[in-house]
Amino acid sequence: MMAEFISLLGLGISIIAAQLITTRSTQNIIRSNQRILDSNQRILEEIRGLARQNQKILEEIYDLQKEMAFCLRKIDVGMRANALMHGWQRVDGISPEEARRLPEP
Repeated sequence: MMAEFISLLGLGISIIAAQLITTRSTQNIIRSNQRILDSNQRILEEIRGLARQNQKILEEIYDLQKEMAFCLRKIDVGMRANALMHGWQRVDGISPEEARRLPEP
């Protein structure tokens, strides 16, 4: 009887120890998962910030392209005016109207 009691007591202690170990392991896993989730959240916020920066850069590039096209048109008008003023003609023999219809490279 005493041996059975000691055996049951040993089994009970083993079960309690296993349960404590399992509980600690579970708590460690939960803490680890929470750290990973927090890290992922920070990374997502950084990605959102980078996406906003990229959008601003794309808008600036578009504005710069518009300004460059405007400047090139101004240069073209100035060169045409200068050519007309001096009576110059194109070397390739294309009229200004034909040149305007040519596709841009």
